Amino acid sequence: MQPGSTSEVVLDLEPGSYMFATYAGEPFARPLEVTAAPADQPAEPEAEHTIRMFEFAFVDVPETLPAGPTTSNVVNEGGQMHFMAVVSEETLTPEQVQQSLSGTPLPFAAVTGSAGGMGELAPGESGWAMLDLDPGVYVLTCNVFDLSDGVVGKAHTELGMSRAFTVE
Repeated sequence: MQPGSTSEVVLDLEPGSYMFATYAGEPFARPLEVTAAPADQPAEPEAEHTIRMFEFAFVDVPETLPAGPTTSNVVNEGGQMHFMAVVSEETLTPEQVQQSLSGTPLPFAAVTGSAGGMGELAPGESGWAMLDLDPGVYVLTCNVFDLSDGVVGKAHTELGMSRAFTVE
């Protein structure tokens, strides 16, 4: 995310110990202890659409979203961990935006800076990303590295896991 920006994510976590971490800029990590939920649970957020993640694609991404607040249900239906960063055209070169619009994989270095998104989700997990986007072109990317051969491979973005959309 860009300095000074905010993002809201809703996850349904099982009680236990977790680590909140970021790898952009200075590495940062903090432990997070999740306790049992109270008896009265809040309702799940209402999503305007569902984005599904697989190896190596984002599926069911709307071509156009209205500017302002929107809630996306993000589901990992793949067999690997996935991550969804929403990258603004302001952080990409015009060539990289055209690459993404044409379906050409982006290089890993192109996916720094985010306007929001969803942290890593294990296979079968889901969550809600609350975004508040200004008009422009955005690209969904996944920075997780491929582990399909049992070794660390290319970033999912480099394997084609990016998808452009427009906010009007």
